Amino acid sequence: VHGVVNTAGILHGERLVGRSGSHDVAAFEKVIRVNLIGSFNVMVQAGTPSAAASSIMSAFSIGAVSGGISGLVWLFALDRVKGKPFDYLLTLAILFMLYVFVESVGGSGAIAALCFGLVLGNGRFYFAIGEMESDIYVMDLVRR
Repeated sequence: VHGVVNTAGILHGERLVGRSGSHDVAAFEKVIRVNLIGSFNVMVQAGTPSAAASSIMSAFSIGAVSGGISGLVWLFALDRVKGKPFDYLLTLAILFMLYVFVESVGGSGAIAALCFGLVLGNGRFYFAIGEMESDIYVMDLVRR
């Protein structure tokens, strides 16, 4: 085998704690089993297990680091553009550009987008760590 294209994957969305109780752990385990372990098994069949693990970890780390750093940078930039027209659309544009960039360098764009969103969603926490004063919060932008 000279190459493998793996396009299989599933998604299950549910609140962690909803009206009907907590998130179904079995559904989460199924998503992880199909997406991560299934991808690993395909890579193992295509080459050596160490190459598969290395490839998966490389894509994950490139995505996580790029998304986290971009999220922090964008938090501070967003503080400067708050109140300007279409500031919330700039965030979406930055996210799309981040996804394309990370995918083009061999990382996982989805992981980058996830980390970017986690950083923006926890902006208050990051500003508190840096002991900075800011009244920009992503949820305020979403509510508009």
